[in-house]
This record gives sequence, C-alpha cells and structure tokens, in this order.
Amino acid sequence: MNISKTQLKKRLLDILNGAGIVWNDDGAYFEFHDDTMTCWGRAVQAIDRAFDLPADNRIHKPYSWDEFENIESLTRLVKLALDFYEVS
Repeated sequence: MNISKTQLKKRLLDILNGAGIVWNDDGAYFEFHDDTMTCWGRAVQAIDRAFDLPADNRIHKPYSWDEFENIESLTRLVKLALDFYEVS
C-alpha cells in the first residue's frame, strides 16, 4: 500500500478514536475511554481490517508492544507491516 507516513498517522488517529483511544498531542500520551487492553484489542483488529493485514502480522507480536507508547512509533510499526506485506 502506497501511503505516506502523514496520511497513515491521520488514518491511525481515526482508527484509534473509533477504538476508544485518543492521542493527546500536548502531553504526548494516549487517553482511553475504556479498559486499556480492551481499547488496544479493538484498535489492532481495526488496523488489521483497514489495511487488510494478515492475522500473524508484527503488530500482534509481543516484541512490538513497546511501539504502542506514542503515535509516532505506532505509525512506524504499521508502516513497516504495510511495506513488508506489500512486498511479500
């Protein structure tokens, strides 16, 4: 998928919002409208569906969970997954 990081970030912010997660740009942190893990679970499923990623993509791997700390690192992670599965 050919998408710029800026476009991807905007799309991810929309997806996260739908999952109950809001990025607070001033404080650089996520706010959750429900249980944190529930929100992330919904967000990961929505990201998979939105970008047609396979269920075993790197977003699901425990070694990638540190990338969920902020929107910039999450955007990089999703971009890597998109680039990897586009080539594969």
